[in-house]
Amino acid sequence: MNAMISGAGSDRGDDHGNDLHDGAPGADWHDLGPRDACFGDSPCLQATVNGVKVGLFLVDDEVYAIDDLCTHGHAMLTDGELDGFEVECPLHGGVFDVRSGKPMCSPVTRPVRTHPVRFYQGGVYVKVEG
Repeated sequence: MNAMISGAGSDRGDDHGNDLHDGAPGADWHDLGPRDACFGDSPCLQATVNGVKVGLFLVDDEVYAIDDLCTHGHAMLTDGELDGFEVECPLHGGVFDVRSGKPMCSPVTRPVRTHPVRFYQGGVYVKVEG
């Protein structure tokens, strides 16, 4: 998978693909590429930001970002199945909500971290802290 993502942002003030109207993202925001570069055939893709593998998920024209590594089986969540706001780990079938990172069913019990996503001047930005 590559680091190019797309999605239509909203102006709701949330952190999963809203347009920035108050200036460019700061140095702690990572530019993933142009907004018009599509996910292609998959609503899931992986990017490495600050050494962290991040899973990006396009759901209802919003982009959500979580750590890509399952907290139970150490598999890449972007290799799993996305159903609505839930992604299923391909290894043991644990499910996470991509909006909150919360585990939704066994065997996962620990959440994955979420990361804010923003759009600015056609680019998609994600903020990942160590």
